[in-house]
Amino acid sequence: MESPLTCHKRKANEIDDEYDMDKVLGIVTDAEKWYFMECTLDEERKPSFKLSEPVIVEYNDENMQIKVEKVLGHIVWLLEEAQKPVEASQSGEGSREIKRVKSSSNLEEKSDTIVKS
Repeated sequence: MESPLTCHKRKANEIDDEYDMDKVLGIVTDAEKWYFMECTLDEERKPSFKLSEPVIVEYNDENMQIKVEKVLGHIVWLLEEAQKPVEASQSGEGSREIKRVKSSSNLEEKSDTIVKS
């Protein structure tokens, strides 16, 4: 997850696009355990990771529907976060266009979170 934020490798058709990411959201799962991740860059462009507590879906269990709904709720939230337009910070580089993906919300709103920096 850190790579898209720090490597800046781009395809030829993306070179002219000044799209710069400050946050990457991700899902790690084996279909039973679901983890939701967030990687952000601080002011010094150092990555910081947040990893949710696992949501464990036990199949053929009486609480399976509740757990599946919780997982789907996380996925919907991630998709909504990815669609939010936010103005780029103006750090002396002149004005920049609106970009997507940055939000003041974080994973803590949806689940217990482990912060790894």
